[in-house]
Amino acid sequence: MRKLEKVVFFVFILCICASLCAGRDAQAKIKQGKWKDNISWSYDTNKKELVLTGSGAIARSYESEDDSNFPKWELFPCEIKTVRIEGKITRISTFFSGAGFRNMTSLELGKSVKTIGNSAFHESYKLKSVKLPNGLKSIQAEAFWLSGLRKVTIPGSIKKMGDGVFQSCRKLKEVTYASGNRKTGKYTFWNCEKLKKVKLPTSLKIIEKGCFRVTGLERITIPENVEEIGDLSFAQSSTKKAKLKEVTIKSKKITKWGKDIFEDAHRDLVIHVPASKKLQYELALRAKGLPTYVKVVGETSLD
Repeated sequence: MRKLEKVVFFVFILCICASLCAGRDAQAKIKQGKWKDNISWSYDTNKKELVLTGSGAIARSYESEDDSNFPKWELFPCEIKTVRIEGKITRISTFFSGAGFRNMTSLELGKSVKTIGNSAFHESYKLKSVKLPNGLKSIQAEAFWLSGLRKVTIPGSIKKMGDGVFQSCRKLKEVTYASGNRKTGKYTFWNCEKLKKVKLPTSLKIIEKGCFRVTGLERITIPENVEEIGDLSFAQSSTKKAKLKEVTIKSKKITKWGKDIFEDAHRDLVIHVPASKKLQYELALRAKGLPTYVKVVGETSLD
């Protein structure tokens, strides 16, 4: 009987504790405040969601020890799973996630955001998805380097891409450049070893240096208005590890070929080109280092 009484008493105590905790959580569900003169923030402790709103730039400097430069939402860096940036915020500063948003899985940027700073979301290892707004003009170097993104759509409004924006995103599988993009950016997807699907728009003019170097691409189509392909664009780390087996070049406008575009290519790589450009393109590619074992095939269907 005493054992039963002890069990009942223990359960009773647990219920009281749970009730107190629930009450405390209900009271502390939303934490909020202001930072500097232009940013308001709200953090939902249950949803683990941080919402930032305001105007202008989120200008966080990690070189300053001034307390006024410390946004209070950084008290919860390891808890935050979702970040939404709203209002009239136009710029995300360099190293925005440098405080350690290690558990952030989702990021949504408002339509007013025009610039994402250098390394803004670097090393966000658990970040699975990001919504980049139409109207975004610039993504600076290594903005999403080493993040956990699975799929990315690059809006057609982009005018400038820094080097290695999505470099070493080891879980990235699918990329779409929306219509309007004219350049790919340099080393943009270097070392994205699981990247297998890339869609390029007809607006594209330049595939820049090292853009798809060491990826998991097995095939790719280069659209009809491309005029330039940069150095090492599709280079691999070794012939044995190379995945790319089929390249279809629809463009008849290419006049600039970089060096070693297909360095260490797969032994079975075949490059399909318009029949009318076969001789010209093959001579240009061989002169720039195309391995002798790679086949270049002229296709009348591409003319």
